[in-house]
Amino acid sequence: MRRQLIIKIVLIASILATPVVWAVWSHQNQRRLHRLAEACDATGMKRALDGGADPNSAVCLRFPCLIDRVTPLMVASGRGCEACVRLLIDAGADLDACDSLGRCALVYAAPRPAIVDLLVRSGACVAGCDDVLPQTRVWRVAEYGCTESLRILMDHGGDRAGGWSPLSAAVERDLPDMVEMLLQYDGDLIVEHRIAALMEAVQRDHPACVVAFLDAGFELPPDVQQKLIEWADAKGHAAVGERLRLPPSSPVRQHRREVLIRGHEHLAALRTLRRVHGREHGHLSGASSCRSSQSFRTVTSRGSFASQIAFAC
Repeated sequence: MRRQLIIKIVLIASILATPVVWAVWSHQNQRRLHRLAEACDATGMKRALDGGADPNSAVCLRFPCLIDRVTPLMVASGRGCEACVRLLIDAGADLDACDSLGRCALVYAAPRPAIVDLLVRSGACVAGCDDVLPQTRVWRVAEYGCTESLRILMDHGGDRAGGWSPLSAAVERDLPDMVEMLLQYDGDLIVEHRIAALMEAVQRDHPACVVAFLDAGFELPPDVQQKLIEWADAKGHAAVGERLRLPPSSPVRQHRREVLIRGHEHLAALRTLRRVHGREHGHLSGASSCRSSQSFRTVTSRGSFASQIAFAC
């Protein structure tokens, strides 16, 4: 009698535990690709994908579950494992899938320009806002502070009109090179928006960013210029104050304006080349992309005040 009772208890416990055991086993099986991506194990990744593992399996990797719907591609992109990223892309991984915070693989790869370039050339979307917060992918990448990754997105038509401003993100992080680059790409940005971002740099006391704005090729209203001079004098930023006091006809300012014009013309030619070549061949090769970006940087970086004043102040 006692033996029968024990058998019944064991059977009931087994039946009740089956869903739990199945859920644990299923979760561990789903995380297999994530663990391989975390370890940058391309050989194991290929074996798992060939065995039928789902490249789009989305799981929660942290406890408590604050970040959910993380895919293996996001993990591989964040780790910078190019071999695993290529394997997942070839296996049909969703390039634009987002986690519970609205971050896609591009955002995970933001500190690694080579992975960003690979994702973009493979068809990852660079425009539009996330559905969690009004943040464009350009803004999210700008938040990581990697100018080269941001340049890749801008070269491929990254959207800066919607959502939060990447220019503000660059100012907040005190990245004058990124500010200068964004102003070069945003040649049609209205003056009021530039001045608003400039005053934010003043409020945060980032003199190198202020100089990057001053070198952007637009004239400041007299009252704004006077406020900037007073701020520079009060904070002891002598080099910025001298830069503000240069007359519009100054040879230095004229030279800077000519450099900016050449940079805009060169950028327009590069974008035309990308569109024409993209229609004929799908996308530019990685080598061509790097050479084009390097050529643009060579034209627009000459005579940069931001790089000189960043240390002088």
